[in-house]
Amino acid sequence: MKNTIIAFLVAAAFFAFAVQWRPFIIVAAVVVAVFFGMRWLCRYHPYVAVFLISFLRGLLGSRRW
Repeated sequence: MKNTIIAFLVAAAFFAFAVQWRPFIIVAAVVVAVFFGMRWLCRYHPYVAVFLISFLRGLLGSRRW
């Protein structure tokens, strides 16, 4: 019973923290997901990864004229 109360308090503290810092948690989750996704894509489908990076560079305007 004591472990249940401690787990509940830890979960409540986490959710209070998550509500306050939600935008930063979302940005961190997206960065981690993109990192691991691109790592997997480069490992198993390197041509698709090169095409995707080239497409995003063109879409975001990273090329110099």
